[in-house]
Amino acid sequence: LHSFPTRRSSDLKLPNDLIWEKYPILFPLKPLFNAIKSNNVKLFKSLINYNAQWLNKIHLLSLYKQLINPIRINNLQKISMNYPKHIIPINIIANINNEPITSTECYISQMINGGKVRGYISHSHCVIVLSKQSPFQV
Repeated sequence: LHSFPTRRSSDLKLPNDLIWEKYPILFPLKPLFNAIKSNNVKLFKSLINYNAQWLNKIHLLSLYKQLINPIRINNLQKISMNYPKHIIPINIIANINNEPITSTECYISQMINGGKVRGYISHSHCVIVLSKQSPFQV
């Protein structure tokens, strides 16, 4: 039951407000999904840390930690709209997600390797170069 909202989040479809009324036991998860809806990485991480003990108790902590990736992908998509040449400085992405540049490079490389993003990282120029045609998995 607790994993129901995560099944929908893997497709970037978030539960609507009716689920919180229908399943009140899930109410502690509502702020997490509001953070996903607002694409707020910093808030999401703090809520994961705050709820870590409870999520670990129900054996879902690692699953919920993976939900940060849709937030990062959404932020990257929004940023890419402002860069028509599909060359995005990594420090811009790091600033928006409020993360260090090294961890930003790490998760971008994981998204590229996982097929979520098409492109490459240029370490010499400290940028990500996205594919001009369909840079994001549909």
